[in-house]
Amino acid sequence: MLLPFRYFITQVLSQHTVSHGDPNWHNVVVGAGSATLIDWDFPAVRYPLDELAGVEEHAYLHGFSALPAAFFAGYGREVSRPLLRLYRIASCLRMLSSPDSAGMLVDEAMPAGQLAMIRRFYQGWSKWFDDLPGLLNQT
Repeated sequence: MLLPFRYFITQVLSQHTVSHGDPNWHNVVVGAGSATLIDWDFPAVRYPLDELAGVEEHAYLHGFSALPAAFFAGYGREVSRPLLRLYRIASCLRMLSSPDSAGMLVDEAMPAGQLAMIRRFYQGWSKWFDDLPGLLNQT
């Protein structure tokens, strides 16, 4: 029984890292030759592709079809694009099925600009799923 536990510790947990938890354009400060994540309200230990999927998802919601190759070159390690796509699917499913997301869509107490942004993002997630067959062929 110790062998499977040792495998879990060395193979699974060693692949996880401390993550920001809310990687979006509003939490990035770009300077000369650097980018820094700020607003660490939701740190967690998770698999790095979960965080990268969040970055790619936010890029999509702001009009980019995918993260540019330069992003991955600067990331400094190999990223499996098919696996990243699976993490994006899981992330979108989480957001589209979340009671919190659904509640925010009808929260009239929310400032109008923020409500419009959330509704636009929700439409973006839905559109991404509509376009998913074509996106999977690109991977």
